[in-house]
Amino acid sequence: EQRGLEPNTMCANIVLAACSKDGEFSTALTLWRHMLERRTPPPDKASLASVILACGRAGRVDLALDAFAEGKEKGVECDTVTVNVLLEACAKSDAPPGEALGILMDAIESRIPVDALTISSLLTAYYSSQTPTSLANTPGALDQAFAIVELGRFMSVEPTPRVTNALLRVCVAAGDLPRASRTFEETVATQRDGQPSAVDERSIRVLIDGYAAAGDLAGAARVLRDAECLGVKFGDGTAAALIRACIDAGDVESATRAYESCVVHHGVGPTTRMVNALLVGLARSGSWREAIRLVSDDVIGSETCEADDETVRLFSTAFEIGGEEEQAEVAKQMGMWLTGSDDALIAHLLERDSAEES
Repeated sequence: EQRGLEPNTMCANIVLAACSKDGEFSTALTLWRHMLERRTPPPDKASLASVILACGRAGRVDLALDAFAEGKEKGVECDTVTVNVLLEACAKSDAPPGEALGILMDAIESRIPVDALTISSLLTAYYSSQTPTSLANTPGALDQAFAIVELGRFMSVEPTPRVTNALLRVCVAAGDLPRASRTFEETVATQRDGQPSAVDERSIRVLIDGYAAAGDLAGAARVLRDAECLGVKFGDGTAAALIRACIDAGDVESATRAYESCVVHHGVGPTTRMVNALLVGLARSGSWREAIRLVSDDVIGSETCEADDETVRLFSTAFEIGGEEEQAEVAKQMGMWLTGSDDALIAHLLERDSAEES
């Protein structure tokens, strides 16, 4: 403008997009309101989405809602993307659930199409704005979450893994794990042939985390058995998550059983991620004998599990915590030989020599 050039909407949107990326809501709002007031350049739906995104990323859903209202008053077009961005802003804040629901109702009234992202963002906003206690103690709160999914179906929005996982998180947040499990099972059982799956591996993780947080490790392990029976596949990341959940609960025996069950019964692993997850527990408890057995059986000569620096560290720590300091030195050297890391071995030897000199 200072040079006499007339900026267009595309140029302004590029600036707004940069602001949204960095969460520069103040600059975004200033430009947005300049566009609204002077109409030069005129804002469009992309302008509105960017300023909402900038405010949302800064945690200022109040300003995002203000910008949305300003755009609506000035007749700025709103589409599915705008609605979804606004719902995501609500999901990342402590806005009351009624705020997000009101946005959806307004979109429906304005005949703005909704999609699976709309429904999942609304569900996320619904449970993230409430404490588990309030969700559990509010009559009909969980039923309303299920009603939102049914509303989506009524508008021809079939559940996707993202929608299902958001619904499962609401169940977990409300402390209703049995309903979460039933929802998972019923969603899989009612899938029609040729229809895209409405669950994925992340669905299993949500349930595992929920049961583990409730202290029900047996329930967490049961999730994997149920998933396999239903034909929902999972990999070593989910297996490692179950093992870590047991370790975090201080139950190394359950972690070991989970590891063995994944390898023997579910055909997952052994992999480096799974071995390291179990070694965390063995190291903490100083269970060096079990660590030796694990490494010798599932790492040495394995085609699926390759030791890394973390394996070496945890393996040797098991000896140190177990009071076998001399053996810990041997374990480090043996482990570094397993990783094939000459640099790591040299660094370790230099560290040991330095310690001896001091």
